Amino acid sequence: MTEFTWGGSQPATWGGSQSATWGVSQPTAPTNVSATVDGIRTVVIEWEFTSNADSAIVERSPFGSGNWTEVGTVAYPTTTFTDDDQSKLDDERYDYRVIASNSIGSSDPSAGVSSDRLPLPPVEGVAVDDISGRSATLSFTDPSNNKNGYRTLLKKPSDGSYSQDGTDIEPQYALEFPGDGSEVTGPGDWSSIGTGDYTIVAVARWDDLNRDGANIGSSVFRDNGSNVYSFNIYAGGGGIKAWDSAGGTGGIGWGSAPEGEVITVATRRTDGLRELYGDGLVRDSDTSTTDISSTGGYAIGISEDNVDSKSLDGAVERVAVFPYSLTDEEIDAFSEGIMPDGPSPLLHLGMNDGPPSAIVTDTSGNGNDGSVKGSPEWAAPLSPIRYKTTELLDGQQYDATVETFTATTTVREDQ
Repeated sequence: MTEFTWGGSQPATWGGSQSATWGVSQPTAPTNVSATVDGIRTVVIEWEFTSNADSAIVERSPFGSGNWTEVGTVAYPTTTFTDDDQSKLDDERYDYRVIASNSIGSSDPSAGVSSDRLPLPPVEGVAVDDISGRSATLSFTDPSNNKNGYRTLLKKPSDGSYSQDGTDIEPQYALEFPGDGSEVTGPGDWSSIGTGDYTIVAVARWDDLNRDGANIGSSVFRDNGSNVYSFNIYAGGGGIKAWDSAGGTGGIGWGSAPEGEVITVATRRTDGLRELYGDGLVRDSDTSTTDISSTGGYAIGISEDNVDSKSLDGAVERVAVFPYSLTDEEIDAFSEGIMPDGPSPLLHLGMNDGPPSAIVTDTSGNGNDGSVKGSPEWAAPLSPIRYKTTELLDGQQYDATVETFTATTTVREDQ
């Protein structure tokens, strides 16, 4: 309630630009709030206004955490809001509350309510890509952003039910970077490369190839040491580029790279020939004798000059650095999750960790784990996942399906 006193030292002025609103008070909290799951990462919130409200503010918190953030505002008399923010995690619950507001102020928050668990979407498009010897290679896509892994199930026509083939498959993710300076950084020693061969390869998506007109931005990999030894894959000036030279000179580029699409891109050096390979073709080349001898680690997402407006707006699924030159076929296989048969990479970030981890594990064996900084989000993988079965029986036909599972939920592709 707003109070005022007649008399005293402050005179009242009639007319002019100041006006008083008679009979309006601060609203009271909405009542009968509900939160109903209505599909993948979608929750419908409903409530009833009490009095004097002009609008409602809807807030969300991870279940039981009390970390409230505003997710939407609607004007009176609307009493429903659909929260379809895709950053919510599959198979998790969320709390909601509603605050009424008007020109005088805001009400206390309503009582909080909790949603049911959000659906865990099953994998899609299970298919046989190849049959070799007694094994089949299956592929599938995964739209989920939160899971513990997958199981491949097989069944012969004579079997009554499916049985798991092999062991559980590690979960696959991508990291979505919002172009706000978010990054992943970690240690790394590239000195074994010297003036020899190398390959940097990444599966990624750039949503903006010209961040702030930058020639040094949107890195999916960059050496984090001295510029003298820098070697990168990055986007700027409307295309994808690579360098391994002092001060940014000598870059090679792919000016017609697609924006907003998942691509596999690599830069490699073979006996002094440096090439930029993108989606199945060599896009540019030159000669290079740069001595790659940095021990400064790596960064993904941020630009060389650490300017937020030049940072990555897009996603990264996997990145690796090899101390030798990969063939076209090996680069293409890497895009399908198949590692080459040669020596281990110096770095391999396969994006297997998932939420809520703030670490990206290096699976090369060199311990170059990355720290997630800023606000990149774990998301569904960008490309199909592939699985090679164990040995199958000769002359038998098999049905195949895939389960996605968490600690609480299991869903199957064919159900």
